[in-house]
Amino acid sequence: GRVAGGGAGGKVLLYDLFRDRPWGATRAHQGEVRDLIFTAKAKSVISGDEHGKVVVLSVPTLKRRLVLRAEGTPVRRMALAGTSVALAAEQPELELLPLSGGPSRKLTGHAGPVRAVAATNKGDLLASAGEDAEVRLWRLPAGEPVRTLKGHKLWVNTLAFSGDGALLASGGFDRAIMLWDVATGEKLRGLSGHVRAVTDLAFTRDRARLASASLDRTARIWLTHRTTQSISA
Repeated sequence: GRVAGGGAGGKVLLYDLFRDRPWGATRAHQGEVRDLIFTAKAKSVISGDEHGKVVVLSVPTLKRRLVLRAEGTPVRRMALAGTSVALAAEQPELELLPLSGGPSRKLTGHAGPVRAVAATNKGDLLASAGEDAEVRLWRLPAGEPVRTLKGHKLWVNTLAFSGDGALLASGGFDRAIMLWDVATGEKLRGLSGHVRAVTDLAFTRDRARLASASLDRTARIWLTHRTTQSISA
């Protein structure tokens, strides 16, 4: 297995977890790398930076294959959405960048900059959220709006689908984590415990647990059907 990393120097790095050593590195950007995602089967890694540039790099050579976006508003988050990359880039529109390198599309509806984006493993559904405190669901590949989920009081920073696409978790500046039923849009429950903004979320493969990270410098593991356990500070 490999993980990818990046930072202020514009470098993208691959690390080999099995051999416990760096695999390779390249300076792919002139500014801070804001987000990284792998394509299917980890054949490529996609990186986005503070100047809005999004590039596709081959794995494991890290040679540049394609520039999906040369510049623009700063990249905040990315998600692999079928044959496109969904881009949250500090603008009210959600941008879809085809992996083929074709023209991008924009999905409109948010009243403020989009800060978070996530897609199901099947690539048939996309979620976006941001400074309007709303979570929006979109049907792919058409980009049709499905529904809007309301419940957060402040900006939403992060989104995560469960592996089967049945659950969606959202977290934000209001310190709240919310679990949603994707099929109905019903809010299943709210999870409270963090004392500062929630920044990241991830489900376990069986969706029985949800991990969260916060600006309060704690990570928490939640049983998705009941309460929480703090695991680090």
